Amino acid sequence: MQDFLRCVRTGERPKCNEDEAFIEAVAYLMSVQSYHGKREVRWDPEAEAIV
Repeated sequence: MQDFLRCVRTGERPKCNEDEAFIEAVAYLMSVQSYHGKREVRWDPEAEAIV
């Protein structure tokens, strides 16, 4: 949160760039979908979709 606020104030780029944030968000969404579906899920990089 501090890094985000610093970037808003100064206009600098955050430590975690967009690509890293995307990977982290996908991993989180995959874990939630796997838990609720009680099954293993995989990432399709070509379609950029959880399968």
